Amino acid sequence: MAPRVASYGPLIRPPPSSATAVPPPLPPLDTPPFLKLGVVATASGSAYLEAPGVKLMAACHGPLPLPGSVASSGAYAAGPQLAATLSAPWAAAPAAAAAAAAAAATTAADGSAGGGGGGLTGSAVNVAAAATRTAAEAVAGVVAAALGPAIIGPSVPRCRIELHLLLLEGALDPAAAAAAGMGVGGVNSGGGGGADAADAVTAHAITVAAAALADAGIAVRDLVAGGLVPSPAGAGGGEQRAGGGVVAWGGDAIGLTYLRLGGWRGGDLAAEMGEGVVAADVGRSALRAVLARKVRRADRKRGRGG
Repeated sequence: MAPRVASYGPLIRPPPSSATAVPPPLPPLDTPPFLKLGVVATASGSAYLEAPGVKLMAACHGPLPLPGSVASSGAYAAGPQLAATLSAPWAAAPAAAAAAAAAAATTAADGSAGGGGGGLTGSAVNVAAAATRTAAEAVAGVVAAALGPAIIGPSVPRCRIELHLLLLEGALDPAAAAAAGMGVGGVNSGGGGGADAADAVTAHAITVAAAALADAGIAVRDLVAGGLVPSPAGAGGGEQRAGGGVVAWGGDAIGLTYLRLGGWRGGDLAAEMGEGVVAADVGRSALRAVLARKVRRADRKRGRGG
């Protein structure tokens, strides 16, 4: 049976305007994301992903030539150099606003006034923005680590493949997610529900990057998608579960290409990881469906489709 693929609203809408805005709750583990290919005309391949609380775009550029010094060294003879970046122009806003508000409250409580308070507030905002950039770099590193094993190296040797992701909605780090009111339940030590939303962004970043890679025609052993590992029983959040970690799963042909477990583990670890793999399989089904539609459209254009 074909997987359910649903849109959760307009493709792009402005992010929450304040730190108090509460986005939709994280979806059930068996809810597939909405995927669309070919959204960036200048890229070799591109994709857009939308799920409750998360909107991401990815562009794949390549295969590109390696810099001369690298190519002459004989590096990457067995496969490409895979590089990923993540830009999050709005993700820092909730954390920065919360940091500025906390600094202002501290200043008021201390009875400070005048220029000193402004310096403290500005410093807090800068710290929050730096933390978000660090979190973005960490997610990009996960994307590259998760997708690298799937690429058939000999098909694209001595070249560079770049994946550029744009986070349109969502939170990167637990502090930013908590400030935005995102996530359900507590997962990581001290992270609270914010870690759930941050894990959701990481899992979906893997999936949308894999879609862009496939749209670019890069040969892979199988499709890889990200999945959320559910919280251990009793970790909070009532009956809703999400975000006990992140897996990247490429089916039986590849297996797990990435695994991160967050917080304390109070339940059946094997069962929790299995549910993360199930969630990734839902993403893989969505990937297969959108790629199949692309093939059918191409066939119709060539006059061979139904």
